Amino acid sequence: MQKMTLFVTTLAMLALASGCGRDKAQVAVNTKDAKITVAGGNASVALPDNFPKDVPIMPGASVKSVIKTQDVTSVTATVSASPQEAAKYYQDSLTSQGWKVENTLAVNNVTMMTVAKDKREVTLQIGTSDGKTAAIMIALRSKD
Repeated sequence: MQKMTLFVTTLAMLALASGCGRDKAQVAVNTKDAKITVAGGNASVALPDNFPKDVPIMPGASVKSVIKTQDVTSVTATVSASPQEAAKYYQDSLTSQGWKVENTLAVNNVTMMTVAKDKREVTLQIGTSDGKTAAIMIALRSKD
């Protein structure tokens, strides 16, 4: 399943690259194992209707991709903020919603954090390439 998801993701990225420069470029690929939606340029994609309300997306963030498999929903987003500001937002927001921080690692401009609530786990990776825009990856999975 992982090889198929990687293959489909690569196809989606290639298709998206051919539409770069368009403000509303978006590619959606559905397979038996995954549903992948990727936005290019200034476009963004919608979160799945069943995305949990207690897993916030930072205000002002643009959702760039959603990958939904049977086990994991992965969201990537960008926001005009430093990675430190984004990490603080997520730590404060998630803990105020009842999530418990299990692990945190911050090195230079990269923060990784794992939080848990009930039988769910969220892994966050927050970084930057320019110091001004935070790139956020959120992976949500059930802990069965």
